[in-house]
Amino acid sequence: IISSGHRLASLVNDILDATSIRESRFVLKLEQVVLKDVADSVCAAIAPLIKSKVQLINDISNELPSFIGDDTRMHQILTNLLGNSSKFTSKGTIRLWAEEHRHHLSIYVEDTGIGIKQDSQAEIFD
Repeated sequence: IISSGHRLASLVNDILDATSIRESRFVLKLEQVVLKDVADSVCAAIAPLIKSKVQLINDISNELPSFIGDDTRMHQILTNLLGNSSKFTSKGTIRLWAEEHRHHLSIYVEDTGIGIKQDSQAEIFD
């Protein structure tokens, strides 16, 4: 019940954020963010959505530095990415990891799901 409540709250927040963006009222709350903490929280919330033949792997290292960002938006982004992976992965793995590159963090989600059609990738990732 608690997990469902969190997902519903996240959905409502997504809708409110979309409205704020359209009306140019979107504001980021910048603070220290520890990616490992965010990843642990999101993985715990997403776990009930993962199918029984799928393993969710959180490979975010404790060694990554914290960064200045919006903790709520990071939760939202990772929830959306992992949620999408969980929808389209019926067996295998969903893996979350990150790497530091010269004061930048790259965050990755890799899964064994059906993937995105080649002709749609340019439109989505442009």
